[in-house]
Amino acid sequence: MSEGIGTNKLVSAVASKLTKPAAFYEVAPGHEASFLHPLPNKWLPGIGPQTSVRLNAAGLAEIRHIAGTPLEMLKLLLGNQAETVRKYSNGIDERPLIPEREPQKTFSEQQTFPADLTDEEYIKAVLLRMADNLFSTVRNEARSIRTLTVKVRTTTWARIRQARACRSLRIWKRMCIASFAASLQRHGSVVSACGSCRSSSRTATGGRI
Repeated sequence: MSEGIGTNKLVSAVASKLTKPAAFYEVAPGHEASFLHPLPNKWLPGIGPQTSVRLNAAGLAEIRHIAGTPLEMLKLLLGNQAETVRKYSNGIDERPLIPEREPQKTFSEQQTFPADLTDEEYIKAVLLRMADNLFSTVRNEARSIRTLTVKVRTTTWARIRQARACRSLRIWKRMCIASFAASLQRHGSVVSACGSCRSSSRTATGGRI
C-alpha cells in the first residue's frame, strides 16, 4: 500500500498514486504547485481521457501549462469546470476531508443461569450488573451507542426481545427490568438473559449492545 501526505485531498491523492507500489511520499506545505506542475494534465480531477486529448492538442499537456493559461481561454476548452481545474493546477483544493468511519461493532453481555430462576430481586441484580459491565466496555473503547437490545429466554424457550435507539444507561436498565418482568409474568421463570449494543465508530454514534 502506498501513502501520500499533503495539505489537501488532491495533493495527497496524487502523491499516494505516483509512487506505487508500497511507497511513501510527502509534499511539504508550500510545495503543492511545484509538485504538480511537471505532471501530465490527466492527474487533475475532472480531466478524463477525452478532455486530456483536447488539452494536449491545445498545448496544455502538463499541469504547469494549465496553471499559466488565462482563465477565459481555459473556459473555451473546459467550460464551467475551468475555474476549478485551474485552482487544482496550482495545488489548491478546497474539498473537505471526510475521515473514513470505522465499521460498526457489537458488544454483548450474556448470562445463562444453571437453574430456572423465579427470584425477582436476584435477576434484577444480575441484569443491572450486566448493563453496567456492558456500558463500561463501550466507554473503555471510547465509542458511543445508537441501538440497545435486551433478550430474555424462558424455560419454555420463549424469547422476550426489546430494542431501542438510545444512549442512556438508565433507559437501558429500565428495558432490562421491563423484559424480565414480562418474562416472569407470562412464563414464570427465566433461563438466560442477553444485552447487546451496536457502536458504529469512535467519533460517531451507532451500535448494538
